[in-house]
Amino acid sequence: MQDDLQVFLDIRKNVNSGLYIYRTEKQIDSIYKWAFEKVKQPLPLNDFFKIILQLTDFEGSLHNYTEPGTNLMGFLKEQRVYFPYHLTYMDGKMIFDGYHDTIPPGARILSINGVNDTELMRSFYKYFPVDGYNKTYKLSSAVEKVFHWRYFMEYGLTAEYIVEYTAPGSEKVMTTTLPAVSFEAYEENQNNKFSAPISDKLDFKKQPAYGFEMIRPNTGLLNIRCFCMATGIDDPAFEVYVSFIDSVFNVLDQNKIPNLIIDARNNPGGSDPTFEQPIMYLSDENFKENLGAHIIFDPSTIPYEEYFWGVSTTERIDSLTLQKDANSLKIIFMILKTVKACKMKNTIPYIDPNPLHTKENSTC
Repeated sequence: MQDDLQVFLDIRKNVNSGLYIYRTEKQIDSIYKWAFEKVKQPLPLNDFFKIILQLTDFEGSLHNYTEPGTNLMGFLKEQRVYFPYHLTYMDGKMIFDGYHDTIPPGARILSINGVNDTELMRSFYKYFPVDGYNKTYKLSSAVEKVFHWRYFMEYGLTAEYIVEYTAPGSEKVMTTTLPAVSFEAYEENQNNKFSAPISDKLDFKKQPAYGFEMIRPNTGLLNIRCFCMATGIDDPAFEVYVSFIDSVFNVLDQNKIPNLIIDARNNPGGSDPTFEQPIMYLSDENFKENLGAHIIFDPSTIPYEEYFWGVSTTERIDSLTLQKDANSLKIIFMILKTVKACKMKNTIPYIDPNPLHTKENSTC
């Protein structure tokens, strides 16, 4: 574990250009000093996993994620240990979002297996890295995304859940015991949660990636549930999406529709060229995705290649894709004397507003 932790630190310092954006070098050194103290004695693998979680969370990058191996995930899916019902985060509280004979929908969950709601939520913060110091994603995820596997990593397997709660409009504390269920039953209950008729409308996994409708004679609604409708400009789906966005703004322009609502709630992001399309119709000026980007390693090499897995946690990147990505790095980044490789200006193009937006009679 000491050797693995040292490799992990070397990769962060030599490859991760964002290591010191939100933390100083002194702060990073301090938390790694703490981590090395923790591994002076042998630890269960799960405890070592939690150390890595805290290290990646501390950096402050939403794109950091740490997950257990597929063998453990496979083992967990075979166990009857799952919390049966969906919980929803609301105003700092854990809210029951299922159908049960005793616990009514909307009940506030005060504790689970003796751990109160505040302590329970905080214990899961490290599983959900965010950019900088923002906690919004941590708060909601620490309630809504924990029982798939994170609860077991934090508290171990359990055959039952002792739940304290208060019913809506009541301050009387009630207690009930929920037997753990199989993974299949857990997923079925997630799909049939009490809030599903409303919350499913915002779920990009259950709704089309994008859509448009007129909700009033003078108001259009453009839903963009994710920006993952295409992987890039070479994806055939990209042209379909581009045509759709153009048709929406043409309808607004031709019918002199003065109002447009863009609903991007719960949008998890996606590929770069997709989000630019609606912005082209909304921006008064040309714009860039970003002003600059840099890496801290030589783009002609792949550092620590033996440890590089790729973007998937279930399947390692193949050699052909790896070589393609390596060639892209060489094209996009140039090497400076400072050993910092910066993105070449011509790879960060300006994007011009769509002519529909700049027309004098445009109402968009």
